[in-house]
Parts: sequence; C-alpha cells; structure tokens
Amino acid sequence: MSEDEIKKEEAEIKDEPVKDEPVSDDIETDDDVIEFEFNDDGEADLKATLKKIRKDLKEAQKEKAEYLTSWQKERADFQNYKKDEDKRRVDYVNYARERFALELLPVPKQGGMGKGG
Repeated sequence: MSEDEIKKEEAEIKDEPVKDEPVSDDIETDDDVIEFEFNDDGEADLKATLKKIRKDLKEAQKEKAEYLTSWQKERADFQNYKKDEDKRRVDYVNYARERFALELLPVPKQGGMGKGG
C-alpha cells in the first residue's frame, strides 16, 4: 500500500480532508449556482426560476449547435486543405521528375535539320 493510499484511509477515518489530493471538477462555482426568483412575499417562485432555467438551457443549446456547426465547417475546410496539399505535393514531385529527366536526356530542337544539313 502506498503512502498516498495510507493517508487517504487515515483521513477517511478521521473525516479530515486529504492533503495533496487534486481538486475535483465537481465543486460548484458561482456560474453553477442557480439564482432563484422570489415572490413579493420573499418565497421562492419555482415557476419563474424554472422558466429562467429553460431559457438559459435553450440559449446554451443554440450556442452548442452554433459551435458544432462551426467546428464541422472548420473540419471540412481542413480536410479539403489536406487534399489540396497532397495534390500539390504530387504535382510538384511529377514536375521535379520531369525537369530532372529533361536535364539528363538531350531533347532535339524542333524545326527541321537546322543549318548546314
């Protein structure tokens, strides 16, 4: 059993927080706290709160859809870019091979026999 495991067990027995334990993402932040709507008499108005939560949910879903659409477009653009680059690379290699072959092989000039022939 490692030292960390022993510390955790001892802390659980004593109901103490464990030192050096990573902070959990489950901790509520101010953004996670639901703001309740209240009636004039000070009691929580659950209908108004629910309405507000539904509105926030719709906005979040709309934003999520926009992000997803944008991400999909960017992904498609990147795939097209990769295909274009692959084609350019193949074209360049073919061009380089052609130039290399032309440098090695003498190519007769067009236009007949030339002078003196």
